Amino acid sequence: MLAKQAWRILTNSSSLVVRVLKARYFPTGNLLNAKLGSSLSYSWRSIHSNLEIIRCGTRWIVGNGKQIHIWEDRWLPTPSTYKAISPQNHNTEFPMVSSLVDLDTKWWKTDVLRSTFLPFEVEIILKIPLSHNLPEDKLIWVGNKKGEFAVKSAYHIAHNLIESNEEGESSFGDPCRMLWRNLWHLNLPAKLAICTLEDFRKATSLDLLPPRQSATRWMTPPQGVFKINVDGATSDQGRNSSIGVIIRDCNGQVVVAFSKYSHGRFVADQVEALVMEQGILLAQELQLSCVILESDALAVIQAINDNTTGSDLGHILQGV
Repeated sequence: MLAKQAWRILTNSSSLVVRVLKARYFPTGNLLNAKLGSSLSYSWRSIHSNLEIIRCGTRWIVGNGKQIHIWEDRWLPTPSTYKAISPQNHNTEFPMVSSLVDLDTKWWKTDVLRSTFLPFEVEIILKIPLSHNLPEDKLIWVGNKKGEFAVKSAYHIAHNLIESNEEGESSFGDPCRMLWRNLWHLNLPAKLAICTLEDFRKATSLDLLPPRQSATRWMTPPQGVFKINVDGATSDQGRNSSIGVIIRDCNGQVVVAFSKYSHGRFVADQVEALVMEQGILLAQELQLSCVILESDALAVIQAINDNTTGSDLGHILQGV
């Protein structure tokens, strides 16, 4: 399937074939935005004809945001379109997602978000976890949890594209997208405000999900090795998540421990991935070169062992 070849070009930019195609057909951009051009080879024409399948089957995972256009690219975790539908702010000087990220705090610029997007989209963006390392942005395939290209889902997308062409309308994205845009531009009474949550530090209690029970007794690491134990907690009451890290030596003595509330509200696997990253960062800060990382998050551990960097947690796990 030629769509698979297009996917390989996107995910294997170092190969000789990709470098040749890029130099000839899209030297200043990426494959998804490439024009057909002139003096075409048969292979390029064939690959280009399948790009719409790739566009419909992929979305961006935010690393540093430098490659992602705020209004044109698919980067929000909203399966209807994966795109921002807030009225476009034409005053945005630099319309890339990187302009929304604070390089000092390694977190979203909340004030910029609230002045740029509708309230519900602000809440969606604040639930997107960012890696402390702010790696490069990454395209993933949305047809499976690993984020890897799947021929079956690509055929499904191609079939829908053919049907939509026959019907004279697109079957992709939110069919009400233009309706919503027009409604927000009407001269109507003030939009309904969405109340923000009370500052977490002022909260008197944190209703956490019940802790998972483990029948395994903690074991000391080998001589000269340090063990990092991590855990994350997610509230079922809409409050911010929290993380905790403890590092102990071969004698079981605590070297360092810390806990903190995270910037946002994340699902369980996201919290566990973030706390693993924090554990590694803390070990690096202490210059501990030989460590064991221990967690009870089986799904995240398997993703690390399988080197599954194409998932929606890949940008965090690649630093673990």
